[in-house]
Amino acid sequence: MKPELCILFYYAFNIASLAIPFAFIAFTIQRFCSLLYHTKHFFKTKRWIALCIASQWFVEFIISLPFVFRTSRKCTNEFWMTVYTLVTAVVVPSLVNFILNSMIFGHVRSSTRRVQPQNPSAWASRITTQQENRQQAPKISRREISLLRQMIFMFAMFIGGWSPVFIVDIFLQLVNVNTMITAVTILFGEYVSNRALVYDENIRPNITRRNMAKPRWATVRRLSSVKEILT
Repeated sequence: MKPELCILFYYAFNIASLAIPFAFIAFTIQRFCSLLYHTKHFFKTKRWIALCIASQWFVEFIISLPFVFRTSRKCTNEFWMTVYTLVTAVVVPSLVNFILNSMIFGHVRSSTRRVQPQNPSAWASRITTQQENRQQAPKISRREISLLRQMIFMFAMFIGGWSPVFIVDIFLQLVNVNTMITAVTILFGEYVSNRALVYDENIRPNITRRNMAKPRWATVRRLSSVKEILT
């Protein structure tokens, strides 16, 4: 293979390895900003979504540039290249997703935590406060929380399925490993990815139906209590 084609091949390989993990990062960043900065109209627009997608691909192209400027002219997958792919495709996305999702769920938990008052005057004060802050309160539905959990689960399945491929690729640079092991890890990654897609197709309609059909008994009881207080 010509050196130019070899460089292009490994450059494209690294970009393909980063595509799905960085897509999860883009989704997490989009949800993170739309929830924590809900008062900013920009984070609710399609322009913000398009910016996240464009930034994802731009970062992938930039991160993969070391494969273009490598000094070796041999068409081989060098040791530093395998380590670099593992770090950029597994370690960094996992760390970023963990931090952002922890902050998202921490924000959701703190925003939904309410202290139940014990007397009518406290109820009236609470109603007034809620009416004043209704416009500023973030609207976080159960469906959004379910989708976030679903995305985290799918990301974990992807990382768990494809990490062995990158790890075995590193060991191939150090010791002689049976090529069957590489084939098995690739098949395992494909299987896990397919199972994640099947899970996504099955769980997404259930999330929608469950949130549409589930009665809001807590809201009904709260309104009944308020009515009794006012009367």
